[in-house]
Amino acid sequence: QGIVTGPDGNLWTASADKVIRIPPGNPTGETLFTLTSSASPAARGITVADGALWVADFAGGSNGAVVRVTTAGTQTPFPVSGGPQELAGSPGGAVLFTDPLASPQQIGRIAPGGQPQLTDRPQTDPFGVTFGPDGAWWLAEFSKGRIARVTLDGQVTTLDVSGINDPREVAAGPGSTLWVSLEQSKRVARITGVEVPPAPIVPPAPAVPPAGAVPDTTAPAVTALGLRPAAFRAAPGRLALGGKGRSRVTLALSEAATVRFTAERRVAGRRSGGRCVAPTRRTRRAGARCVRSLPAGGSVALALPAGTSRLAFSGRLARALRPGLHRLVATPTDAAGNRGAARRATFTILPPRRR
Repeated sequence: QGIVTGPDGNLWTASADKVIRIPPGNPTGETLFTLTSSASPAARGITVADGALWVADFAGGSNGAVVRVTTAGTQTPFPVSGGPQELAGSPGGAVLFTDPLASPQQIGRIAPGGQPQLTDRPQTDPFGVTFGPDGAWWLAEFSKGRIARVTLDGQVTTLDVSGINDPREVAAGPGSTLWVSLEQSKRVARITGVEVPPAPIVPPAPAVPPAGAVPDTTAPAVTALGLRPAAFRAAPGRLALGGKGRSRVTLALSEAATVRFTAERRVAGRRSGGRCVAPTRRTRRAGARCVRSLPAGGSVALALPAGTSRLAFSGRLARALRPGLHRLVATPTDAAGNRGAARRATFTILPPRRR
């Protein structure tokens, strides 16, 4: 049910109790090995990791195994209680497999030289799995109608996507995307923005002043912030010192500080109960018009010197900003841990040019 390029450059697949090599130019293939991992081997998914092939032995849905198979035929089975269906390797050699026939349903991780580390996923029907461009596994949880993300250390989060309610297989695509087959809908879905999360910015520990010294309690201040041009089209690349960008950010600091840049998307709202809220049928005509600020684009932190700095800005922080009116927010924190007030500057992301 699967086919991969093996570590030896040949294509490899597995069917029933056979592992099959398909040399380039020979479409008929060659049966090389017979699986011995269970009483009734039934191969399902196949992947490559840790310099070897890995095969999911469904074994009729109980007492199956995940099998490491070298291209020379050495087999190392990892027995499981259910019937594993799909698996995916990682660049570091670890493998994640799905086992919808276990009770309760499970996923499992196998690190090089280790044993299966199981995680219960009851009533999810975990099935197709891939290793994403963000350095984590992504798998289809069919019966829940969602996609799950599994980190290398086993942390699981889920992604509920409107319109995806029957995912079966998942594949990583170019441009930070995932592609999902929707079995009952007879459609294919694309998920964008699957990127490596930015490393958390850990502020430096406040310096311990020498005995008798007066501690620094003065917060840094952003004394000026502006963009020129203030309306531009987004381009590849993030906020950076120097470099190329569609706009230039000019920022002035009262002292050296780490400045965290975030963005707010400005959208229409209506006044209700003293707040600016999303327009509804009830508030569409009753409340006065207002402008709301919504988080957009993630954040970027840069260490900047005192005085004026000029930064290239492409319309992208941790991720790209959508066309529309925005505000750039700059919040400074100095080495002593003092946080200054945020300062904002308005700009507009123009829609892409029509080709």
